[in-house]
Amino acid sequence: MKLKVAVVGTGNMGRYHINNYSEMNNVELVAICDKDKAKLGQYSDSIEKYDNIDDLLCNKDIDLISLVTPTSTHYSLGKKIIKKQINLLVEKPISDNLDHARELIKLAKLNNVILAVGHIERYNPAVLKSKELIEKGVLGNITSISTKRVGNMPSQINDVNVISDLGVHDLDLVRYLAGSKVKDISANAGNGKLSDRFDYADIFIKFENDVSAHVQVNWLTPVKIRTITITGTKAYLEVDLIKQQIKLYESFKFEQALTYDEIVKDYKLNKGTFVNLIKKQPLRSELDNVVNSILGKKSNIIAEDAVETLKIVKRIEDILKK
Repeated sequence: MKLKVAVVGTGNMGRYHINNYSEMNNVELVAICDKDKAKLGQYSDSIEKYDNIDDLLCNKDIDLISLVTPTSTHYSLGKKIIKKQINLLVEKPISDNLDHARELIKLAKLNNVILAVGHIERYNPAVLKSKELIEKGVLGNITSISTKRVGNMPSQINDVNVISDLGVHDLDLVRYLAGSKVKDISANAGNGKLSDRFDYADIFIKFENDVSAHVQVNWLTPVKIRTITITGTKAYLEVDLIKQQIKLYESFKFEQALTYDEIVKDYKLNKGTFVNLIKKQPLRSELDNVVNSILGKKSNIIAEDAVETLKIVKRIEDILKK
């Protein structure tokens, strides 16, 4: 069986959805939709094109829609899709409003459709392997997690701040890796170049299991960095999300050093080892998961998790308003 799929929103991320669906054997990409007709013109005439979502929903029989539009439209467009009893994958964050996010989940349950949220980094092999190492006890007790997600200002993002756009990824990841509820939050944010929105932020979280986390995001750094470091009582991980690479440093058994030179020698000895993992495209894994969930093969949908992450985002924004 092939699912009939459509993509609403053909910007940077929308193109990735379209390209991946086009390569999948168990789906048929039947339509794309964007209010910008010039963007639609870039695609083959073999795909039906719509510049109005209402026309798309009335004219096509669709099993799944990827909604890849600005965050401010997720609620209004998502509601239309779900009420048509169409399964929905909405890009992160689920909404710009907690009440709207909860309503989308409620509507999905009432209409018996799957609602998935595009927290793509959950499907990054480096994240999955890090979680596996934590759960196996390789790192011992986790004490702290630090993430860095920085780069240039994306021209297409004009309706949310850097916390909602970039920070939401790592706020979700540190909660996932810590495996605990948030206890305390503090944050610092500001306007380095933009006057209307935060374009840099440092967020500090204490979890109920005493793990601490530092999330750094900005649109100011002239190089793209996506990293996680995890410190445990037995080992330390350096994770590069772009390269999908993990380096493991196992702790030495502590012995009293007699001289400073001995201390330096110990540090030089520990060069770490790379962890074996199979590299995969996270978006493809995410789409495969959603499609397979609809087909009943497996289910790993995180809509409720997306609301928990949005709660943290809103809590941070409230702190920064004070």
